Amino acid sequence: MKSILFVEDEDVFYPLFSMLASRFSFNSIVSKNIKDAKKELSNNKIELVVIDYELPDGKGDELNRYIKENYPDILTALSSGHGDILKSRFDYDYVVDKSDIVNFIKKISQE
Repeated sequence: MKSILFVEDEDVFYPLFSMLASRFSFNSIVSKNIKDAKKELSNNKIELVVIDYELPDGKGDELNRYIKENYPDILTALSSGHGDILKSRFDYDYVVDKSDIVNFIKKISQE
């Protein structure tokens, strides 16, 4: 895994993303909203986007649909407490509970 885009508006998670990037040797990019995430997608080679469901400028499923239509090779993960219901409805590749993000990134980095 080379680059992961985290789309998360709660800055309490940002130090964790940096720590994970260092530990598992990937580039971590953080966007606080859908608009900024779209810019990052067009400017960077991203392999995985971890998307919070509740964002200031919309729902995570809007961004997931945009990615699936415009960047079909990029994997997406829902990072939320909403779980498997949203995974099946909106075609996420993964669902990860925010409390288990460390184990998820560890697993992904080994694939």
